[in-house]
Amino acid sequence: MNEIKRIDTVQQYNDYFGMETLHPLVTVIDAREANPVHFCPKLYNLYAILMKDPDCGTLKYGRSIYDYQQGTMLFLAPGQVMGSDDDGQLHQPGGWLLAFHPELVRNTPLAQFPYQHIPDLTFIRSEE
Repeated sequence: MNEIKRIDTVQQYNDYFGMETLHPLVTVIDAREANPVHFCPKLYNLYAILMKDPDCGTLKYGRSIYDYQQGTMLFLAPGQVMGSDDDGQLHQPGGWLLAFHPELVRNTPLAQFPYQHIPDLTFIRSEE
């Protein structure tokens, strides 16, 4: 069983991928420019949105295993665990990653929004 890597800060997230930290609370990464990484389960203490370009196979999300195909989007909130066990090889990430620290939305309506109301959200199409 692999040890779970904690990602508590944007700096730690950027360090994992070998990327420069341009802002302490938010990062956007083109994963094709990131360093190859060893797989490992990660405890995210950040919000993250991942758009996976390559077929990354199976990942553990919490205690369940899912098959993530090309074009999958993943949404993570602080306290969630996601990743794959280390197979001993380096893997080149693909896709895009947006991660931000909870401090970025503190004292905003988004930070106070109860999870049970997420199904009530709607998307409004703007007229061109």
